[in-house]
Amino acid sequence: MHRILHIATNPGDLVLDFFAGSGTTAAVAQKMGRRWIAVEQMDYIYDLTALRLKKVIGGEQGGISATANWKGGGSFVYAELARWNARLADDIRDAVDATALAALRDRLRTEGYVRPGVKLDGLADAAFDALPLDDQKRVLIDCLDANHLYVNYGDMADEAYGIADEDMRVNRTFYGDKV
Repeated sequence: MHRILHIATNPGDLVLDFFAGSGTTAAVAQKMGRRWIAVEQMDYIYDLTALRLKKVIGGEQGGISATANWKGGGSFVYAELARWNARLADDIRDAVDATALAALRDRLRTEGYVRPGVKLDGLADAAFDALPLDDQKRVLIDCLDANHLYVNYGDMADEAYGIADEDMRVNRTFYGDKV
């Protein structure tokens, strides 16, 4: 990674890593004086990636530290996207019985974003109810529009999402909007 960033970037450049994983690209970029954005969707982001990057900022001496004469320093911001359909999908996966799933089916109708072309009428018929619980869950999750897993920036002021004023201010500041 050191060689790639040395060839392709200069100090101060922005390095974007869409699959942050354990944070190697961000760690190397930090030690080489590059700015970086690391994106990760897996649940280990806080326990693995962010923890590692805190150690890098604190001056840990692994990897390219000697080559880069790394002494530590800098900072980063950890942020999570506001979940919408992703929250509903998690609740569907966690449902333990048909009663809980029926309540989630109702939530899907009232607060979920459904994929274009999906008609929810068939979710209340006997054929759906006869499916095993895991199959019902898959059907409900497949109905969700993946483009609405998270709240879009332009929609965050909609009261239905419950985004706190402070979170909206942070987002607007990040994107350079007037607060």
